[in-house]
Amino acid sequence: MSEISREAREFHQEVFLFLAEICYYHIERECEELPNPEHGVVQMTGRLFSDKATYSCEIGYQLIGRDHRTCHATGSWSGKAPFCKQSVFCKSPRVIENAGNNAFPDQQTFDVGSEVEYRCKDGFTMRGFARAKCLAMDISASWFGPDITCEPRTCGAPGVISNGGHQGDCSDFGCRVFYKCSDGYELIGKSERLCHSDGYWVPKDLPSCVRKYFNAEFAWSFSAYL
Repeated sequence: MSEISREAREFHQEVFLFLAEICYYHIERECEELPNPEHGVVQMTGRLFSDKATYSCEIGYQLIGRDHRTCHATGSWSGKAPFCKQSVFCKSPRVIENAGNNAFPDQQTFDVGSEVEYRCKDGFTMRGFARAKCLAMDISASWFGPDITCEPRTCGAPGVISNGGHQGDCSDFGCRVFYKCSDGYELIGKSERLCHSDGYWVPKDLPSCVRKYFNAEFAWSFSAYL
């Protein structure tokens, strides 16, 4: 074999090994697994050379940065990872009669996903679902919930007294009734009762009406004097 042909064969072998090495690295070197951005998602066609990664955000969030990246032969993704920024908000939750919620009084905007819980004021009983959540819908956000009513506690009938009666026909929290005796009778006890926030009348005991004392001998003597 001539010297020229031997050198040519060695050269061809070196070129083959070089190309094989390049192909090996291009095929085997993978790009890293990409994490989903907060409030978004990334979809990859793969993790090899020339594969694509596409980013998108949840409803109510806007993508900041490029929406796609490419896997390079070096095993790295092109560009920087974008992020999702909130683009819609909820305003203050609605007011429910005789109820309050746990939101800060001076807070005017609420992030999507925020929740508030309602509670009835003292003297009222809650019926229904007490939570509200800020949800995004297309290009806006609004509160869903609560579905409650706050009904006043009841103390039941205020009670009747013998030889007397009361003014006020009610039995709910805050109700006041006033008792009065019939002519010839005197009221013993409190004339007013209040339906308290705990559902009981205050004072607990009813007043009573007793006949006024009448001294017949004194009345005869007084009339004779006249």
